[in-house]
This record gives sequence, C-alpha cells and structure tokens, in this order.
Amino acid sequence: MRGSRCMQNEQPVEHAPTSALAELIPALLARLVSVGPEAVDAEIVAAQRQVCEAVGLDRVTLFQLQADGQSLASTHTWPLDPPEPTVRSSDLPFLSAMLFRREVIHFNSRNDLPEEARRDRDWIANINGPVSNVTIPLVVGDRVFGAVAFSMLSRERTFELTLVEQFRVIAGVFAGTIVRTRLWLELQSNSEHVNLAVDAAKLGLWSWDAEGRMWALPRTRELLGFGADESVVYEQFLTRLHEEDRARVKGAMMRAIEGRGEYCEEYRIPQADGSVRWVLSHGRCCKDKTGRNYEVVGVLQDITETRQTIDRLANALEEIRLLRDRLQNENMYLQEEAKQYHGQIIGRSTAIREVLRQVEQVAASPTTVLIQGETGTGKELVAQAIHDASRRKDRPMIKVNCAAIPAALMESEFFGREKGAYTGALSRQPGRFELADGSTIFLDEVGEIPLELQAKLLRVLQERKFERLGSPRPVSVDVRIIAATNRDLQAEVRAGRFRQDLYYRLSVFPITVPPLRERVDDIPLLASAFLREFGATLGRQFTGIARSSMDAAMGYPWPGNVRELRNVVERAAIAATGTRVRLEPPATIATGSSKSMMLEDVEKAHILQVLQDRGWRIRGTGGAAEALGLKPTTLESRMKKLGIRRAR
Repeated sequence: MRGSRCMQNEQPVEHAPTSALAELIPALLARLVSVGPEAVDAEIVAAQRQVCEAVGLDRVTLFQLQADGQSLASTHTWPLDPPEPTVRSSDLPFLSAMLFRREVIHFNSRNDLPEEARRDRDWIANINGPVSNVTIPLVVGDRVFGAVAFSMLSRERTFELTLVEQFRVIAGVFAGTIVRTRLWLELQSNSEHVNLAVDAAKLGLWSWDAEGRMWALPRTRELLGFGADESVVYEQFLTRLHEEDRARVKGAMMRAIEGRGEYCEEYRIPQADGSVRWVLSHGRCCKDKTGRNYEVVGVLQDITETRQTIDRLANALEEIRLLRDRLQNENMYLQEEAKQYHGQIIGRSTAIREVLRQVEQVAASPTTVLIQGETGTGKELVAQAIHDASRRKDRPMIKVNCAAIPAALMESEFFGREKGAYTGALSRQPGRFELADGSTIFLDEVGEIPLELQAKLLRVLQERKFERLGSPRPVSVDVRIIAATNRDLQAEVRAGRFRQDLYYRLSVFPITVPPLRERVDDIPLLASAFLREFGATLGRQFTGIARSSMDAAMGYPWPGNVRELRNVVERAAIAATGTRVRLEPPATIATGSSKSMMLEDVEKAHILQVLQDRGWRIRGTGGAAEALGLKPTTLESRMKKLGIRRAR
C-alpha cells in the first residue's frame, strides 16, 4: 500500500474520473480478454498505469491471497517502486475481516475509519500508507482470493460512489483475467478439461454494433442456439428469444447504444423440447473518437438453475408463510377457546351416560355428527369430547358460531378469501374450513346458515372441496364436521328454510343432549364442580352448598339448562359471606295466562333480567355475556333474534 504518485505534476490536476474511466473500461476488457498467459502480467500492470492516469490515483495494487490463507502479497502494482509490503490479517484485523466478508473497503480519510479500526489506522500510518483508499475483494465462487487497492498517498480525496462502482468493474476484469489465466496454465495440457471449465463457468462473450452486426464466442452461440457455422445476425438473434421477451430486449439494446450506455436484461430462449433456458446478458457501450456509442460488448450467462432455485424458494417461502399464518390463527383460536371451555362433561345420570356412550361409539370414525339440544345443555362440550377421543385430537378443533357471523360475511369466514375478492379485502385470508384441515370443525347453531350457502356446505360434505371467495381454484381439505343446533331441523326442512339433502348429510349420527330438567341427579355434581371453579377464581374456600337450597335447585326446571345453573352458582359464590353458599334459582315461573312457558319466552325473560342486573353492559368482566356464559357476539345475536332492545 506504499509508493510514489502515478502523476508527478507539481500541482494536483483535477480529472473527470468517471467519464474517463467509463471510456477506458471497454478497451481494458477487450484487451485483457484476448491476452495470452505469457503477456498477462505486463498487461495488468499497463492497465493499472492507465487507470492511475485516467483517474489521478497515486497507486493501484493487485494483491493475491497466499497459501497460509491469512496474508495478501502484492503481485501487480503501478508504480513499480517502492514495492508493497505483504499484508497480514494481524496487521489490519478490522479491514481484513471486511475483505474476507466480501465487503468493499472505502475511506476518503483515515479519520473515516471507526474506532474499532484504530490498530489498522496506526499500521497504515506507520508504513506511510494511503490517506484515501478503495479496496475491492476479488472473489471466485464464494472465496476471496485477492484484492485490488485504489489509493491516494499524498492527499486526501473523496471517491464518489459512481467511481467506486467503476473500480468494481475493473477489479472484476482483473479477477476474470487472473482466474482465466490460472485455469489456462493449469489445464493447457488437457483441452477436454479446459472445455469442462468453460462449460462450468456458463459464460459467453458477445458484441453488437449500431449496424446490427453481432460477434459471439462458441459458448454464446450454444446458449443462443446458433450452430458453429451459422452467422449470428441481430434480427435472427431476436427470433431466438421468447416472444414475450423480444420487444423488451430489443428496446433495452437500442436504448443502450443510443445513449444510456449500459445494458442488462434477463430473457428466455425456447428449447426444442418445449422447455426454456434463462440467460442473463450484461453489456456496456464502447465509444468512438467522437464520443458516439458504436458498439455494445458484454457477457452472457446461463441462469436457468438460479431461476429455478428462486422459484422453488419462492414456493417454499409461500408454503412457510401459509403454515405460519395457519399456526397463528390456530393459536388465536386456542387462546379464545381456552376462555370458554370449562372442563369435561360432568354427570352420572342415565341420560348423560347414554350421551357419553354415543360419543365413545362415534369418536374414532370420521363420520359427520349432528348434536341436538336446547340452549345451554353443553353441546359444545360434547363436540369437544368427540374430537378429543378421535385420531384428530393432536390438532385444535375449529369452532364456528354460525349465528354470530353476519350473512354477508359467512362465505368468506367459512371458505376464506383472496386479496381483492371484495372491497376491503386487503390480504389473503384462510377460512375456517382451511384452518381445520386435518382436524375437526364444529358448526354451532348450524340452522342459522342461509339457504344460499347451504349448497356450498353440502359440497364440502360430499367432496371435501371448496373455492376461496375470489378464486376459481378448488381447495381440498380433510375435515371432520360436527354440527349442533337447538332448532328442530326437520321442521325447518318442512318450512323450506333448510335443505333436506344437507340435513340428511349432517344427521348421519345424531346425538341429543338432554336438558338439565331430565338429568336432575346431575345437579349436585354440576353445582359442586362450578363452586370449586369459582372458589379458585375468587381465592376462597367453600365447604359446600346448603341442603335446603340444593333441594330447591333440584326442583327448579332450569330453562337455561347447565349454563343457567353455572350462573346461579357464580352469583351465590360472589354473594356468600361464609364457607357455605345458598343457591337461589329464579322464582318458579307462573303457569297462568300472564306469563308464557315457551322456552324462547323464558330465555328472553332470563336474558332481560341479567341485562338489567348488569346495567345493560354486555362485554367485559362482570358483563352480561360473562354472567350468561356466552361470547359477547353470541349474546348480541340472541338479543337480536329475541327482539331485546334497551328502552331509551
């Protein structure tokens, strides 16, 4: 890195470095490409001298890595004297590390070097090294085998980025020349090995002038599909390109020679077997004495494998993205469902044992199950029990409350959507059936699905296929379907509100969950389990439930079923002043004409009472939804259906 200036003028001369170097590079490339190994050293030094003179540098040095893998020795330099010292990694630890990471070293002043490079800065100063420098690593494959240093020794200088990029090109020319010379010297005795090396490099040189004449080396002819004796003519060259690429490539070449000066395009060459070869073509213009672009010279490289690798990587990344999104969505479902799931089915009555027997029968098969029962009987727990006992238990069961989804959004919620499927669809979104692939989907309140969507659901049941909203491509899924309803679907079929064929498909294995009034013997077990749960939540120890209040509870009809019982136990636990609690079910509903005994009316009255008790607050801790054991969206849906509105 030491030496005298290239230009010996007393006053520094200002140059137009980038334009001068731009004119010099094509000539250097043409000369070094054709030079024989016996003259390559002299030509490299001559090229270094020309670069120094064109840009106003003090020194250009080419270093090559030594056998120890840690030292860089000067093999070509201008000026020749004094010689450059061998540079060890220990001399320049920071800059050597940059170089071996294939990073460009660039400082306009030694003071630009960071504090971590203090040792490097001191060593450069001690040997009277460069005050401004750009060093480009020479790389073959992924290995650094040398470097080219462009240095100022007598005064500081700002190297513009355009000039640094031109230094990169020159370093690349030197690297190519050295590698080519090494290969020639190593393989000159074996022409077959030389041919193999050229094939492995997958490079071809070409030129094209403003008159349309083209010149190409054999490798270039092979890549473009020209025979050894076939003339390479510009118009004929264009016909060899893929028809979709011709206009683009022609325009880029014309723009290069008409003024832009550079050309870089990727394009396809159709092959006889129907496949395509991808090539990367990169070139620069040569100027005549008048400054007019008269020829483009460049390099052609086969990038078919690279493009295929990129495509495979893109596909793999898309699969990873889909899996990531799926896992995130499943995690969201699990977090939400963890808030709603209250444990295993509790009971030992004959009615509940029959339900558990049916669960055990059907769990191991992929059969579709229809769970019927009044609101609050625990249909979701039965569905969860079927899933947990099935072969699909290792993946979460996806739950959908059909009554809580607006009809306009139900199709996209079920089957997903593509980006742009409708206004506001800003991204691709997988549907619930896609999330349930390989698992179970639980369709709660299936009777709420509109008729127009029932046909699509029937197709999923029959074929296990569907299309995302906005996409014609079918998506295949392996999903087990469990549906639940508190409606009489047969009556819905007769009324024309539910498809008969869909009903038959859903009710392959029906299970009816009994209301709490038909399993009175389970009330003490359920109440005790709920009391333990709320005791843990409240941080209190309860010893039991007062016998008299338990008798009253067993005599109450529980129109809200297990859910209503749970809410009564929660209220009792909160209100208890001692360790024993008293259950206070709502007063027995009158049987006179003043009040209806219809289940829907009882449910409406109960919801109204809870809303009034909670100040009409639906969401949040202590809200009506929490007290009723419902999701807020489910409660709002039930309120809408029952016509419940707050008086203004």
